[in-house]
Amino acid sequence: MAPAFVRTDSSTGLCQIFAATAIKACNYAISIGLIHERSYDQNNWHDLYEVWKKLHNDGEYNLSKCALVLMHSAYLVGLSADYYNYGAAETKAVLARYNGTNEKAREYGERNYGLYQIFEKYNALER
Repeated sequence: MAPAFVRTDSSTGLCQIFAATAIKACNYAISIGLIHERSYDQNNWHDLYEVWKKLHNDGEYNLSKCALVLMHSAYLVGLSADYYNYGAAETKAVLARYNGTNEKAREYGERNYGLYQIFEKYNALER
């Protein structure tokens, strides 16, 4: 049983990821053979806290989970794994799902698409 004074989860780290979200994304990546690491149980507060601490204290871990959350978000909105060929609408949908499922999340996807385009301009040069 979780201690009474502890919140069960919150977003943390560079990419502001909830531990439960990271766990779902990791378990998804494990299930499709993308990564090979320990799976966690989002309903176990020990696992939640372990992942939360890693997200909070380790920037590299947080960034790696951000990528997995984005991939899982694409899956959750019904998109293919052909990530580099998404159009604007698909990319906005993934960005929105990263932040949730409500109207504010949709606004987040719209608002951050311009930032995505800046990063993509330079990342595309490396591919």
